[in-house]
Amino acid sequence: QLMVESGEEPELYSLLIDITDQREIMQELEISNERYQIVLDQSDSMIFDYDILNSTILNSTGGRQIAGGGYAIKNFPESFLKTGMIHPDDIEPFRKMFESVKNGEHNAEGECRMKLENGDYLWNNIKITTIFSKEGKAIRAIGRISDITCQKEATQRLLHKAQRDGLTDLLNKIATQNLIEQALCDNEPCALYMIDVDHFKEVNDNLGHMFGDAVLADIGGKLKKLFRASDIVGRIGGDEFMVLLKNVDNPALIVEKALAINQCLQQTFNT
Repeated sequence: QLMVESGEEPELYSLLIDITDQREIMQELEISNERYQIVLDQSDSMIFDYDILNSTILNSTGGRQIAGGGYAIKNFPESFLKTGMIHPDDIEPFRKMFESVKNGEHNAEGECRMKLENGDYLWNNIKITTIFSKEGKAIRAIGRISDITCQKEATQRLLHKAQRDGLTDLLNKIATQNLIEQALCDNEPCALYMIDVDHFKEVNDNLGHMFGDAVLADIGGKLKKLFRASDIVGRIGGDEFMVLLKNVDNPALIVEKALAINQCLQQTFNT
């Protein structure tokens, strides 16, 4: 500050303040923010910031986007669910996951299918961590959405292989039993078929086991075509099969399918 008094030489008063520590802190913050942004930009996952108090979610500027763009989605999650981005079967689990952190859970995790622009769905894993105020109230949450479609498909292939008979590709004995027990718990009208191929031993003895395997595979393929994807069709023994016809609303259908099974076996052996 310049001070001028009458008859005196002008004087300059200065106050020097050491701001080295402040500058170092600011530089560390800038580096930290830059590192965080690099991680976001290089990540295949989508990072989001959920403002619990204002029901708003903000996408990361890099990586994948929850709804395209990098902008805030208001009235979340209800407004987002109305877009149809989440598979109908996954809507409730998705909603409950965000409700749990809103209600004070420290962490939440789940899986859901999210729609692409072409209409296909990808499996995603969602992990959320809640941030609390000094008073212990949930105010924000940081989350990550990762594409797990490849892992899901690999798991489904392994599950399919574990449940299937290697020769006929029908359900194996254990899977058939488990699925039938589950279906019977629904108290829907069903029909159970026990199928035993007569004189099959003679086929193996006279024509060889390779031909016998081909016959069984042919029977399995024909049985699969006779029934719906929702019905349970399995091979439970060497030449024994079992079918549960589900949700039977017409008793005549039971007889119709039984006759079709006999016809299918006759066609196989006449080939």
